[in-house]
Amino acid sequence: MSGSSLLPSEAEVGRTALRAVGVPAANLILEEQSHHTLENLRRYRATFADSRLEPVLLVTNRFHLARCALLATGQGIPHQLCAAEDQRMQPIRHASRLLFEVLLIHWYITGRILTALLGSHRLAARIR
Repeated sequence: MSGSSLLPSEAEVGRTALRAVGVPAANLILEEQSHHTLENLRRYRATFADSRLEPVLLVTNRFHLARCALLATGQGIPHQLCAAEDQRMQPIRHASRLLFEVLLIHWYITGRILTALLGSHRLAARIR
């Protein structure tokens, strides 16, 4: 259990599901310290990227796949994507979640462009 919560973390639930379908524990990395996807990928890169030759499998919900791929590519992490859900989600029913992801993707791309235009190494370090 993470923190003071009574519910298992998202990472713990994912690990349990992957173990249930036969993925060896040695192939799973549980990361629960990050507060957002970019921080999570930075931690991965700092810890494992130099020692891994194969792409990492990133498991996340379907709405988050595009942003996850964009951020992993920006971090220079070879990856494959896997949707956490069995079925496609209805975009109309989850329009607010979809819009949120679109806004975050826009924010990230805009930040990369502005960083390049301004030549700011300090800003680039925050998003790379």
